[in-house]
Amino acid sequence: MARAKSRRITIYRSGMTSQSSVYCDVARASPLHMTDHLLRDCDPNLEIDVTNSPQRAYEMAVNSGYDCVVTDYRMPNITGLDLVNLIRESSDIPIILFTGYGYESVAGAGYEAGLDGYMRKDPGIETYCELARRIRRVAINR
Repeated sequence: MARAKSRRITIYRSGMTSQSSVYCDVARASPLHMTDHLLRDCDPNLEIDVTNSPQRAYEMAVNSGYDCVVTDYRMPNITGLDLVNLIRESSDIPIILFTGYGYESVAGAGYEAGLDGYMRKDPGIETYCELARRIRRVAINR
């Protein structure tokens, strides 16, 4: 059986301060790396690079060979929609907004800005498995 082609994914989530970081008891990973870890558990063929800098995420999206960008909505000094607008000025790379803030107005504005997918963060591994499936879908249909 042929192995599925790996995809390069840029994930941006807001950086957490040491005071508000959430750590896994075993891995001691930040929430950013927990998302990375859970996505890899769901789809080991995804190649995922992470950054906590919106500027770096923008640079990675428009200057590298990535297939998809996954971004949070709430970030310091910028929103996920702002990042979508910046990327759309230079690239048509698929972008998924993955957020704990599930407002219809955010989703609507995101789709108007050129968002390819919107997903609310819910607890549980199935949320991350669904995100992995959506990443594959938008990257393949590119």
